[in-house]
Amino acid sequence: MVPPTTVTDHTGRFLQKLPGTQDHAERGVAYTHSVYAHCGGRFTSFDSREWDAGVAPFDAGGALGYVDGTMTLMRGDVAVFETDGRIIEYRPKDPVVRRELCA
Repeated sequence: MVPPTTVTDHTGRFLQKLPGTQDHAERGVAYTHSVYAHCGGRFTSFDSREWDAGVAPFDAGGALGYVDGTMTLMRGDVAVFETDGRIIEYRPKDPVVRRELCA
């Protein structure tokens, strides 16, 4: 995995940004992307939005850290993550749905 890079935001604070995290994605373009799989990988950030797979697509007990692959914005409401022959569909996260904390 490529390590995160340190960037500054508009206030000058340092932030870590994962490789391939796209602020503005074009439809149909496959971007290098990493999903945080330690907690199952249900949620990810892409195209300046939070995305939800609906279920945890990775075994939280076995997949520690990040899973690398590509993310493609298919439509405004569908993004597809591909890794090791798997295709996982993400939809924009409903603001009512809360991310659960995991250890």
